[in-house]
Amino acid sequence: MKKIICLLFALLVALFVSAQNRQQIRPDWLLEKPVAGNSTYEYVVEHGIGLTESAALEEAINRIHQYYTRRLGQGINSTDTGVTLQKETYTIPFRKVCEYTEKQKDGTYYVYILCQVALRGDVSPLFEEYTQCNSIRKYTDYLRKKNITATVASVFIPGVGQMIKGHYGSGIATLLGEASLIGGAVTSYYLAQNQLDIMQGYGVSPSSYNTAQKNYNICRTVSITCVSSAGVLYVYNLIRTFTMKQKYHDRNISLSPVIMPVEKGVTSGVTLTLKF
Repeated sequence: MKKIICLLFALLVALFVSAQNRQQIRPDWLLEKPVAGNSTYEYVVEHGIGLTESAALEEAINRIHQYYTRRLGQGINSTDTGVTLQKETYTIPFRKVCEYTEKQKDGTYYVYILCQVALRGDVSPLFEEYTQCNSIRKYTDYLRKKNITATVASVFIPGVGQMIKGHYGSGIATLLGEASLIGGAVTSYYLAQNQLDIMQGYGVSPSSYNTAQKNYNICRTVSITCVSSAGVLYVYNLIRTFTMKQKYHDRNISLSPVIMPVEKGVTSGVTLTLKF
């Protein structure tokens, strides 16, 4: 028994180390945008998607242009015929200071850029040096806290931790699987108890007794199987949550306490919110 426990522990450690090695750590400036050193410029973070790294970088830079086109919209007029006229030409100096690339499983590239951009086009910006492009201290700490939060959440609600780390399909499947197994175990238990009541009933015939006994054994077996499977899935849920890497989405998931009135007082619980 001790050997089995030690083997499982070693497997858990190996999975954890492997997951940490696969985790792609983003730079700190993607987690928290830097603050400009003076009032002539600001930091802007943008990203682009492309089949090549250069195409993704070009799209990211175009997004910087689009951002300021929208911001300076007073210089753009649209006529009734749909022709766009530009009253003035704005020159907004900017400088790319950091770049970070992620290659996706489908072969596309995500390129993130950090730029220093002038606040206005009528002044010369005083750009400053930024030397923290490769700093990952804040992001490493963020991932560690995220991993702890996800694992603790999965202890109470299986699958939620996987959703917190961005694996929504896997998390929802785990949650539904656990609920189905527990529901099957409870249903089978009460069906078994019903068959047991028939077996213990007064004046039950031998044929009815034998039928009820067979049904009782089947229901009890199904109940035990569901409970065992739910336990295995629960442990797998914890291991997977602890070892899987963080995925990044625009949507996020949150847990919030909630208090609801009931017939005799109030009851408390937790609500799960998924933002798209």
